[in-house]
Amino acid sequence: MAPTRKTSSLFKTKHDSRRGPDDRRLVSLGLRWEVAFQLRMHSGDNTAQLFDWMAVPAQGLIEILRKDFDVFAPEQLYLVDTAQGSLVADRGTGVRFHHSFAHPAHYLADYAAFIARFRHLAARFREQARTEAVTYVRRDLSEAQAVDLEKAYFERFPNTDAQFLYLNDRIAPFATPNGQGVFFSPETHFGDPAAWADLLSEEKLIGEPYRLSPLDILATEPEGRSLMRLRGLTIDQLEIAMEVNPDNPGFPYELGKQYRLDGQLVEAEAAIEVALRRSPDHPVLRRESLAIRRAANRMGERAYADALLELGAHDDADAILMAADALGALQDYDAAAAAYGRYLAIHPMDATACFGKAACLRRLNRFSEAEMAVTLCLQLAPDLARAHVLRSQILLAMSRHWDSIAAAQRACKSDRSPRGLYNLAAVYESLQQMEKAVETYEEIERLGTSVNAKAVERLRQLRGEPVVAANAEPLDPAAKPASRTWGKRVFGAR
Repeated sequence: MAPTRKTSSLFKTKHDSRRGPDDRRLVSLGLRWEVAFQLRMHSGDNTAQLFDWMAVPAQGLIEILRKDFDVFAPEQLYLVDTAQGSLVADRGTGVRFHHSFAHPAHYLADYAAFIARFRHLAARFREQARTEAVTYVRRDLSEAQAVDLEKAYFERFPNTDAQFLYLNDRIAPFATPNGQGVFFSPETHFGDPAAWADLLSEEKLIGEPYRLSPLDILATEPEGRSLMRLRGLTIDQLEIAMEVNPDNPGFPYELGKQYRLDGQLVEAEAAIEVALRRSPDHPVLRRESLAIRRAANRMGERAYADALLELGAHDDADAILMAADALGALQDYDAAAAAYGRYLAIHPMDATACFGKAACLRRLNRFSEAEMAVTLCLQLAPDLARAHVLRSQILLAMSRHWDSIAAAQRACKSDRSPRGLYNLAAVYESLQQMEKAVETYEEIERLGTSVNAKAVERLRQLRGEPVVAANAEPLDPAAKPASRTWGKRVFGAR
């Protein structure tokens, strides 16, 4: 097996002040987000490129070139994750990519805007190929695939200045007529920036590394909301980035966020202070500063929510949403519902905000309004199991019993987890359909997971068996709806 690439300290690596001796543009050819992310970070070129955030199989990439980018017909596209509505696949090429569709349940309504952007980036790809010196970087291609790729490329763009850099961790280095394959260890999501800086410097493709921060790269990308949910750079990686580029506020911001997530709050406060000194009015940095102060017990939950609302008054929609979450956690459901409403007035197609508003309205016994909000949520994200559970609870409170059962059953189809089944059993109990309730509790018991202790206890009660105390934390079928834990929103802490 080939040895791993040396990842020596950047401070021992000599970097030219220019991007490269020939000032070549660096362009990703897809497969992993890591490639585009690292090329942008170290080259300082934040130009959107066609394949940046696409998982493109080798044959699919070659086919796209041969077809002159005439791909992604609407009937060929489908959502991989219909609950989130962000990962899309193409049957024709095998490509998968993130796209933040405004209306995931009816994503083809956004097709015209999506394909227009794709064609715009394809036109940029063609123009750069014909007029610029370009080095294309691609992960995990065999030598034979690399030769086929170059053949397809130069058939489409003859007599152009293109070079190819292929990164592999499973095969020996190789050379092609217009490129080379080098050994490079695999990374997840965004990669190891120190290793990338060494690689690109050795190939004389960059000058100084760490030109752009993750915030610079992803904040304006349509795919950024999805990508920023992924685990970012590590603390060690960010400390190196700060030392190499001390003027970019995005690096201390990311460092402060990671310190906060790791519970190192003194370090988090110091890092975010550095970021704010460089960009005191940046809303993302200000939100993170509030999150760190709250985590360090330097402000209470109410003060945190009020501060977010104040930021929201200055056109910061994400601050309004975070305030709504915080108010819901404080059980101030009236104020939380109002905050969700303010956010939805700006982003009316946000399914999770609709869910939060519906959950708060249910707590306020405003069931008709709650049903309208959760119905909109399900129109936007029809497979969101927790929304079906919430709708079932709302309908039960409105004495719409059969509709409540149907909603509870629909939740179980979307997610056969104990939570949905427990809700269905509770609905049956409320309607005195004890035989069906017992059957559902027995199904929960068969799952055998620790979170079902309360369900098992209830089943024993219905059977007339003695109740055995369980050490496992019981599942609460009426969990506080506004204290959401289903993923961090872009750029903020909750």
